[in-house]
Amino acid sequence: MDPAIWSALPEELVEVIFAHLPAINILRLLVLSKEWRRKLTMRESKFMQLCSQYQSKIIGFVCGRNMSPRTLSVRFYDGRSQQWHRGRGLTGGEGPFETMGASDGGLVCTIERKLMSDGTAPVRIVVRIVVCNPLTSLRSLRSIHWGHHHALPYGGMTSQLPSMLQLRMDPDSQTYKLLLVGPSRLDVKGAAAAEVYESATDAWRSTDESMASTDLVFGHYYAWEDDGEEDDGEEDDDVNDPLFFLSVTGPPCAFDPAGGQLILLSLDCYDPLEINIAACRLVKDRLFILYARVYTENSRGPIYMIIEYQVGLKASRPHWKKLRTYNPPLSDMFRKSLDRYQVKLYATQNTLLVIAQVEEIDSSQELCSNCEGFAMYCDLSESVEELWHSIPAMPENLGTYSGTMCDLRWDALP
Repeated sequence: MDPAIWSALPEELVEVIFAHLPAINILRLLVLSKEWRRKLTMRESKFMQLCSQYQSKIIGFVCGRNMSPRTLSVRFYDGRSQQWHRGRGLTGGEGPFETMGASDGGLVCTIERKLMSDGTAPVRIVVRIVVCNPLTSLRSLRSIHWGHHHALPYGGMTSQLPSMLQLRMDPDSQTYKLLLVGPSRLDVKGAAAAEVYESATDAWRSTDESMASTDLVFGHYYAWEDDGEEDDGEEDDDVNDPLFFLSVTGPPCAFDPAGGQLILLSLDCYDPLEINIAACRLVKDRLFILYARVYTENSRGPIYMIIEYQVGLKASRPHWKKLRTYNPPLSDMFRKSLDRYQVKLYATQNTLLVIAQVEEIDSSQELCSNCEGFAMYCDLSESVEELWHSIPAMPENLGTYSGTMCDLRWDALP
């Protein structure tokens, strides 16, 4: 089309037209002009609101990158183009790191850790907290970063490395709360302390000030590989070498602000003699468990189902209440056995994502046409009807399904 025609159109009409483009094409507007870069990066952009209004489902994954350790990798599936894409990389800290993460309402929070030493002082752990929109790269909490003069706000914790992280977005006010839970300084078994960051006030508060005493906050327990301390007290000559520190996602847990306790939640809501847990995901107070039923003589492999539970209180202790069963049509995707595939589950407040990937391939075996794997999702926000959408598997050149899964929105403001 003649560029003169575009320049003659009202700006509002051009924005509406561009808001209907596939997500990857919207990101390419960043290099079109300074004005379009401003529209894509400014806070409270009307164009971003239009994009959220007209765009289809966008599912994202955010994690660290092995080959580029200072960058958080963003990969997303765009429902309009029906393809996976690589998003804009998010610059991380001063060197390799690993993260723990949480997401809600189009925002993602990551906590990055690194060991540092100036050559004279003992090795120290420094932590950086970032809340960002992975689509637009807008971010906040920049004042808490690597360095000697920006300590984390914890007052009651014994460690700078939280055991639990949770992010809560209010869609009406477009504000969020960030909860960090760690071991308490109190000499009580199981005692935990927490701090809450509120974007509305741009301030940290204790849970006593910001939460009702009856509120339970749910998440996953994280275990860090080491705490950065050295047993012999001597300086490590290799402290600045590229190192990775792994956080391992553990069982579901709940923080009780009234009792100051971090409670590990037992998955006692299934019969291990009949079915096995293949994966579980906790989203707020909802637990989604992917079950694999045992084999039958006529089966081509395990039969998978997802059961949704809600955490309730019984005798002041959390327990699971069954809400709903989902039946992803995995067997419909195969002409051969499911045995060759590893099935995983990811979940957000609005999306269930099931993926199947080939584990080890024997070259002598005959494989089905889609042996590289597949994915399907159920949009929990669409309706009460269970409807699964088949989507392509993530291409190998984009990475893997790792890190923090999130429902992405153009207009989410960190």
